[in-house]
Amino acid sequence: MYRAGTLAVTQQQAQTPQHSEALFPYETPPCAAPPGGWKGHPDNNAIGDYIRLHSDRFNYLTGFVYSYPPNAKWDPAYISYHEWVIVVGVSSGNLTHAQQELQSRFGPNVCAVPIALSSEQILTVQHAITPLAKDSSNHIYMTGASAFQPVLVKLTVLTERLYAKFPIAALTAIQLDPWLRPVNG
Repeated sequence: MYRAGTLAVTQQQAQTPQHSEALFPYETPPCAAPPGGWKGHPDNNAIGDYIRLHSDRFNYLTGFVYSYPPNAKWDPAYISYHEWVIVVGVSSGNLTHAQQELQSRFGPNVCAVPIALSSEQILTVQHAITPLAKDSSNHIYMTGASAFQPVLVKLTVLTERLYAKFPIAALTAIQLDPWLRPVNG
């Protein structure tokens, strides 16, 4: 029990497994394949440059490249058979228009999906909470970001004093995950 800044252990048990959402919730491309199927390799560098120029509404989901066919084996006989699909997150604006814009620039193997936060929003929040995370008296032991959910802030305990330190603008884009929670009463 945590009350008025004091921790009193009244019960102890083994930690229960926690379900955590996957950082990337798709096992296969979330967009329909273009007519004739997925073909070729989009230019990762060009897409990355474009996403950085438009970081206020996009987030390049780095590392999430699908190889097709899905049952392909890592064997030299299959290497030329792999096709790439690049997934780009869209945090604002019309998703269909974004998909059309990206495909007109980079070809049909680009898939646009809705996301919670753009690259710019994630960076803004991370910059806002970094000073709090660096101060060991705040007991923040981990922060992390995923475009599909708020920026995660793991901490030992969330007190009113610590909560008041978070910038108001950042509170809408973070998920506070304390080990210990105050007891009311």
